[in-house]
Amino acid sequence: MGLFTKTFRSSDLRHARSDYFLPDIGEIPKDPQEAYDKAYNLIKEAGWSFKNRKGTFSHGRKFTMTLRKIIWLSSGFHKKEIWEKAALLWHEYIHILQRKKWGHASFLRRYATARGRWYIETPAYRMSIRVYERLSGGKFNATKYVESKVPSMRKSYWLGLIKNSQYKTETARIWLQERT
Repeated sequence: MGLFTKTFRSSDLRHARSDYFLPDIGEIPKDPQEAYDKAYNLIKEAGWSFKNRKGTFSHGRKFTMTLRKIIWLSSGFHKKEIWEKAALLWHEYIHILQRKKWGHASFLRRYATARGRWYIETPAYRMSIRVYERLSGGKFNATKYVESKVPSMRKSYWLGLIKNSQYKTETARIWLQERT
């Protein structure tokens, strides 16, 4: 079937449900500043640096992303609350672990396809949810987050190849499992 299949195989779902790239939640401090500092330090220790996104296409400034050993911070990153910034850094740290495991070229090859991007982003968004819930003090609603994020990801991440009903159902179920 290859990477361009229009439906998920059971191995895809097993991978997405896997905690392989999810550090034990106990490793993330409960204090938002400490959680932010820990993620920041793990990223720096891995040899990555931080830069603010500016001068790129307008759509691209909306997102924090990892590229070329740099965490490119979205234009609004510094305006977010500390617990939101911490969750974003933990999300990006998952991508660093993935790149370390697969290598840069393999990571990019995966990210270039719908299934591959889903493979990459699912563990990272599961981490985001865990951190948001742990640090938000009740300000974060995971179900609403998934309901808003999943449709936008489908468009933004070119996931149109994946059958719509399966994508929404599986993503929501997997992202919301074992959240605490």
